Amino acid sequence: MKCNNILIFSDIDGSLTYHNDYKLDKISSFLALIIKSFHLIFSSSKTYYELKNFVNKNKIDSPFVVENGSAIFFPKNSFKHLNFNNDFKSNDDYFFIVLGTTISEIKKIINLNDAKNFILKCQFMHQMKIEEIMSCTGLNYENSKKARQRQYSLPFLWLGSNRQLEAFKKFVIKFNLKIIFGGKFFHLTGKSDKGQALLYLKNFYSSFLEKELLTVALGDSENDVQMLLDADYSGIIKNNHIEKIKLKKIKNTFYSNSPAPEGWKEILLMIKPIKNQIGRNI
Repeated sequence: MKCNNILIFSDIDGSLTYHNDYKLDKISSFLALIIKSFHLIFSSSKTYYELKNFVNKNKIDSPFVVENGSAIFFPKNSFKHLNFNNDFKSNDDYFFIVLGTTISEIKKIINLNDAKNFILKCQFMHQMKIEEIMSCTGLNYENSKKARQRQYSLPFLWLGSNRQLEAFKKFVIKFNLKIIFGGKFFHLTGKSDKGQALLYLKNFYSSFLEKELLTVALGDSENDVQMLLDADYSGIIKNNHIEKIKLKKIKNTFYSNSPAPEGWKEILLMIKPIKNQIGRNI
């Protein structure tokens, strides 16, 4: 039976899975225990199509957050008893709410003449060949195709200088967009973030469970920072491939000694409410 007073939010790339290796064999039994015991909510830069495939494969019935907090998807089979308001849309399998900016709106900005000099220094994922995405990400062919099916953000590799990148960031802010780094790609996206999605879901679960909830967040990169700051307990997973993030928040903040996937398990076992719940089953 799930513990109904703790929500666990987790990034995937570099946090649950190693940099370019998506194998979970080393923690498969522990992951299964967490899925069985808690509401585990994946919050990633990945697309709807990637995350739908991932949660179905791992038999997870919780909502998931796509494209760095841009939208939240609720599986219909798990939430069919709830009445979703007019802010929600639906497809065959999910109710969903959009918190971010659609890709059509983002493309309007990058097509402006004033954006031209910046865009020339971007290698956008949607313009890359599938084989190039595979090389950059370690994803297989099918998952690389899913990664390119963006709805709310434009990932890109930056080919310019740091100074030019800072100028690009200032330019897009004028249009209510932002640029964040996700460990492999930069992402041009709306102003929503993983922290906003965490707070939305905390309120959502608190309402229908009628209780106060603790939130736990795990991440490794710049795009996870707001989620980590907004959680009650924060775990930063070691990632040797990117600059280490450090939170201003000290209380209930934990740093792993190991990279993913072992670091993911290590962090969760540092958090007392988690360990108390599953300790006898480890």
